[in-house]
Amino acid sequence: SDCVPLAADLNDLVSSAGPDSGSFCYFFVDPNCSTAGDFFHVGYPGVSDLSKTPVDGPAGSTRNFEDKLSSYFCVNE
Repeated sequence: SDCVPLAADLNDLVSSAGPDSGSFCYFFVDPNCSTAGDFFHVGYPGVSDLSKTPVDGPAGSTRNFEDKLSSYFCVNE
């Protein structure tokens, strides 16, 4: 799956994340889906409030991701 950069009107402004049914997505605080910064993964129905913790993810289980995301990619489950 290809990395999708968030457009300027969404970059660092996302407060929820919800993949389509049957999809699993990775969300990144850095551009280009870089794992150098924090990221998390989530399946359907997603996370309705990214200001709450924990959010599932290798580095993100105790982090707040509200207004921090810059890129994502999704795969079919």
